[in-house]
Amino acid sequence: MDKVEEEVRRKTEIRAYKNTTTKAENNNNRARQSYNFGSLYLIRGYMPKTIKIVRKYYAIDENRNIVAEGNSWEEVEEIMKRRGYKRNQYDILTVVEAENV
Repeated sequence: MDKVEEEVRRKTEIRAYKNTTTKAENNNNRARQSYNFGSLYLIRGYMPKTIKIVRKYYAIDENRNIVAEGNSWEEVEEIMKRRGYKRNQYDILTVVEAENV
């Protein structure tokens, strides 16, 4: 078999393989399709939402009590330093939340 015949046979096999999907697979593939309208994307009737990511930082002491809250890591460390805590006496927990805009 020469190279041309081999290439034709390979492409035919690939085409035959692609056409062997079930009806459920076809429906599933259609459900995954998204439609681009400029910068707006519709995925099966769902509109994307604009969200705002908010980070909160909490200092947690050895007994797992929240002892300080702030909007930045540095702010929490400053509060804990004013309260007399050393850095090895507490952990800082970062909480990430999404707010709808």
